Amino acid sequence: MKHKFYVLQLGDEISSEGIEDLELFKRLRDAGIKKAILLGSDSAVYFEAFERKFVMVGVNRKLAGTARVIARKLLFGSRKKLDLSSIEEVFEFAKKVENANLDELAKLR
Repeated sequence: MKHKFYVLQLGDEISSEGIEDLELFKRLRDAGIKKAILLGSDSAVYFEAFERKFVMVGVNRKLAGTARVIARKLLFGSRKKLDLSSIEEVFEFAKKVENANLDELAKLR
């Protein structure tokens, strides 16, 4: 499985980037899983469901903590306008979060 990908389903519409096989996403969604973290030897996958919204984000295992942040930004949006139109922008944002101190994290919220 690739390191950098996401799958987002809002209602009936599914959008994804960096992944071709949606089997894991569909299995987690159909099983009624609310939250899941899957750790591989070199990758991490975070899945979250809320009402009729579902998101799955894959990252390098070293960035496992940022997968949840990315997923929540995709799932719930942000009070501030944040353009996450490409997967590269998502991971640039994740790097900012990973390297931020507490004051910088408060500003990102």
